[in-house]
Amino acid sequence: MYGLVADFSRNGRWTTVVALGDYKASVYYSTGGGVLVVDEVAQVAEATWRLLSTVQDCLAGFDAADDGGYPDYGMVRFHLLTGAAGRYADVPDDVFWGRAEHPLRPVRSGVHAVLAKVRETESSGRSAQKRAVGRESSRTPES
Repeated sequence: MYGLVADFSRNGRWTTVVALGDYKASVYYSTGGGVLVVDEVAQVAEATWRLLSTVQDCLAGFDAADDGGYPDYGMVRFHLLTGAAGRYADVPDDVFWGRAEHPLRPVRSGVHAVLAKVRETESSGRSAQKRAVGRESSRTPES
């Protein structure tokens, strides 16, 4: 496993959080706000490491073959990135927003921690690169 992608919608707008094994994180917005890529920030790297460690402990919860799609309305999708075929797990919005329990709630908490650290980095201007990305662009960073 080398990363996790989380797709969620709020108020009709998609956000994609990417956490990779090199401890870099990115956030993509469907509203045309571009992409925020964070590297070399210790707090983001630590949150990413913790998230991926948590995912490793929850691998059994990722039991569907990943087609790269978005989740159904009312769901959040966690895409597990592996060297082989990827897997995914969907959780209800209520789990993602902390209103319900679920076996993957620790993964949800890790995604929120990464997102919070990325946003802190953006607001403080530390080693964050913001780039405009068109709708036709891939939502995951290029390797």
